[in-house]
Amino acid sequence: MAGVESRGSAAAGHFEFSPDYAVPPGETLLDVLEEREMSQAELARRADLSAKHLKRLIESRAPLSTDVALRLERATDVPARFWLDRESNYRERQARLAGRLHQDRR
Repeated sequence: MAGVESRGSAAAGHFEFSPDYAVPPGETLLDVLEEREMSQAELARRADLSAKHLKRLIESRAPLSTDVALRLERATDVPARFWLDRESNYRERQARLAGRLHQDRR
């Protein structure tokens, strides 16, 4: 399967899922907005964020902090823990991918 590295054996019944991409929380946020039929401007207002900061979050140019996660929770009814997990998973995946690229260059 392209874009996925697996380790282990089918006989052993386990594989390590290791995609070669990282999904930023901003993509998930856009999905939530679409599902709730909410504009970015409305979210910025409800979460008390500037439109510029929200855009930077969506574009993954700003990290998603605990404060922002709590604001998103209030504005979207999606738990802050979910947003923080998305951010953490994204940053971890980016670091692993960067390490993989570094190893490939040796």
